[in-house]
Amino acid sequence: MENKKKISVSELKPGMFIDELDISWLKSPFLRHRRKIENEQDILLYKQYGVKFVTIDLDKSTANTASNVALEDKPIAGPNSKQEDSSLEPAQAPGNQQAEQKTAVVLSFSQELKTAKVIKNKIQTFAKQLNQEIKNGQPITIEAVKPVIQETLDSLKRNDQALLTLLHMHRKDIRLNAHPFGVFSLVLPLALKNNLSTEQIEILGMAALLHDCGWARLPLNLFGKAKAYSLSESKLIQQHPALAAHALRKSQGIPKAVISLVEQHHELPNGKGYPKKLFAEQLHPLLEYLQLADHYDEYIHGLGDKPAVLPVNALKLLYKESKAGFFSESLVTELVRILGIYPISSVVKLSTNELAIVCEINRKVPLLPKINIFLDKMGNKITPPQLIDLNNDEHQRKIAEVMEPSAIDDDPRVILACL
Repeated sequence: MENKKKISVSELKPGMFIDELDISWLKSPFLRHRRKIENEQDILLYKQYGVKFVTIDLDKSTANTASNVALEDKPIAGPNSKQEDSSLEPAQAPGNQQAEQKTAVVLSFSQELKTAKVIKNKIQTFAKQLNQEIKNGQPITIEAVKPVIQETLDSLKRNDQALLTLLHMHRKDIRLNAHPFGVFSLVLPLALKNNLSTEQIEILGMAALLHDCGWARLPLNLFGKAKAYSLSESKLIQQHPALAAHALRKSQGIPKAVISLVEQHHELPNGKGYPKKLFAEQLHPLLEYLQLADHYDEYIHGLGDKPAVLPVNALKLLYKESKAGFFSESLVTELVRILGIYPISSVVKLSTNELAIVCEINRKVPLLPKINIFLDKMGNKITPPQLIDLNNDEHQRKIAEVMEPSAIDDDPRVILACL
């Protein structure tokens, strides 16, 4: 006989195994309903998301927590309940997390960049395979997604700037395969900085990789057109969230929360988005994380109906959107902290009239990043570019202004690709 008990969320304790919630999957903050409570933060999240009662499995709960819950005469048993493995994955087990924290290694930017490039290649390979499956009308396979999410989180913990460098590189001809990487590599650090749970991070990671897969069924010349869409083109491209959601529902193992985020990623809080013109209260709680990362990557690479803009100008656009109520100002502020006042790939003129490209952010002194000087004050090319840490510069150079890369003969962003 199954040994279950329905309790108030206020009675929850770490170590208890959740078998059922009183809210729908769509509204749950976690990737799985059936899971073990890891810490007090998990319990707080349940309360924040409106959970009032939960059903716990006493046999799968930690012994000392199960013994604190008195059984009723007849345990609550779900007639159609399915057995699931209650063990946590190694990366999620509290003991393993503590061990991982003790052995955490911080690597230099150049060391971590090698790993970041491997992750980027994996994601673009996955995106290419995914788009082909969608195009052919086949169910998609996502077995490779979770390991890549964990690899990315490990990379961010070692050095959180390597992936951001790859995000800002100039991209050609692989826009649809590269865009998921751009969104993915930004949404995960944003989630980490805001202390989201493991399940929430997994949901966002999957949604970032899958959100634009519906484009595989549309004319790709419209993706990143960088010019205003005609009325007929607008109607066509507005189908891509629904096409993606339809494909995901046909596939095995895609969480409902992920499908919801994919389907809603062009909805707006004021009801003027698409495809369903939903309002704020109807949107998934994690949606603005996905949308913020999506908008930033679209802005800096010109993937919508307008040309690309400088990273610093993209941040200004997002700040204006937060003032208009599309994003919370606190989340946009966190994004600025992650990307820096002068985001990686920003082309800057120095107080010495030299030109440089920002290659690494200084978290402690944001106005003094690491730069590669590629033109001297006379306009002569420096080969190889001179790496300078402005925070320890004997010439005390300062950034005077941010430049448009197009104002320079050769696109300096190729310097990043050579790192």
